[in-house]
Amino acid sequence: MPRHRDILLHNAVKDLSAEHDVLAIYLAGSLAKGNFDEYSDIDLHTVVIPERKADYLKGKMKRATGWGNAVFHEDHHSSSPYIVTHYDTFVKVDSWYHSPEAVVPSIWMKGIEILYDPFTIMSQVVEASADYVY
Repeated sequence: MPRHRDILLHNAVKDLSAEHDVLAIYLAGSLAKGNFDEYSDIDLHTVVIPERKADYLKGKMKRATGWGNAVFHEDHHSSSPYIVTHYDTFVKVDSWYHSPEAVVPSIWMKGIEILYDPFTIMSQVVEASADYVY
């Protein structure tokens, strides 16, 4: 499963980073923190320009289907900021879409892994989150 997870993640980042409306991509959860196991899912977050966020939410099911052989989707309502996609490899991707103003420093931003950040949006958030203590 880890190999299949890596392929799905690669496909997703390649797809999303090719879009000019995508400002940043980052991982959260166990993969980002390094405490994953072979059954861990992918918690993928994408920051898009505010004017296009609604379009990304409407097309999130079709987009996630393009990353691999999707079996079914959870939470695919067009107003939901995320979708959970289950693939035939038994890997699951939880993909979230955010506008830049929603991505703010917090304790939760300390354990992320930045995958794409050409405008240093996420780098700034991670740096500002460094002093947060739980």
